[in-house]
Amino acid sequence: MIYAKKTVRQRAIAFVSLAALFAFSVALFAYYVVTHVPELPTVAVTFGEGKEVFVLEVAQTPAARRHGLMGRTELCEHCGMLFVFPDVGLHTFWMKNTPLSLDMIWVRDNAVVDIVERTTPLSEEPIIPRADASQVIELPAGSVARFGISVGDAVYRRQ
Repeated sequence: MIYAKKTVRQRAIAFVSLAALFAFSVALFAYYVVTHVPELPTVAVTFGEGKEVFVLEVAQTPAARRHGLMGRTELCEHCGMLFVFPDVGLHTFWMKNTPLSLDMIWVRDNAVVDIVERTTPLSEEPIIPRADASQVIELPAGSVARFGISVGDAVYRRQ
């Protein structure tokens, strides 16, 4: 009888240990997914008649678009991300897990169609554009004002 109780207790301890190990593994995987920055292709872009060249990482897969700039704590003055969507639509964003404030620029037919400046870091509030777009560019906060980017500007890809 004492032997049976010890076996049940040992089984319970083993089960709890395995459950804890599983939970830790899931948490570690989730941390990796959120913090892992896949290597993305880049493209150089200018706006309107501006001479400023921005080097943008291109997020064109669903996974890359989902991850975006999450987890980044710094971004150079002329760096950013270009989100390329397979369709034209109202592509909504949020700042979850993004500690940087950003300027967001919606683009359709190689022209700026909407801008949201100085987003709130880590906010889960949706950022909804006022116009359909097929691409969205994220730049460091203040870039739109600093470089004179405005709705209607042409967007040029440099080779």
